[in-house]
Amino acid sequence: VYKRQIIKGKGAQTTATASLRTSNAHDETDLFAGDKSKVIVTKEDLAGINLTANEAHRRIAELKMHRSELRERLHRYQVDFTRTNNRKIKYHKDIAPVEKEYQRYKEIKVEITRLEAYLSARGAN
Repeated sequence: VYKRQIIKGKGAQTTATASLRTSNAHDETDLFAGDKSKVIVTKEDLAGINLTANEAHRRIAELKMHRSELRERLHRYQVDFTRTNNRKIKYHKDIAPVEKEYQRYKEIKVEITRLEAYLSARGAN
């Protein structure tokens, strides 16, 4: 679920809060549970985007597909880890094997939020 709040006026920033809901059907600690990132997108960030609305929508769709694939892989790792180790993921070393995927997952979330803020700003103009 993505929430956007546009703040107009001095500094003209768009604040985008991204939070991801996942199910804990199997009672595992969720890799995504504590990942409620707050992304501040400034006018300068938006000025760096040189896409048409259609290109931005297409890019968002691609990123969402990739994010979904990564989420699935990370969830599979989480389930396998719990099954193999008889405990939930608790330490940083526990996610070391999938750390690059997790970092990429977070980067994609930020990029999606940035592009959505860009489209909102364009719509407001």
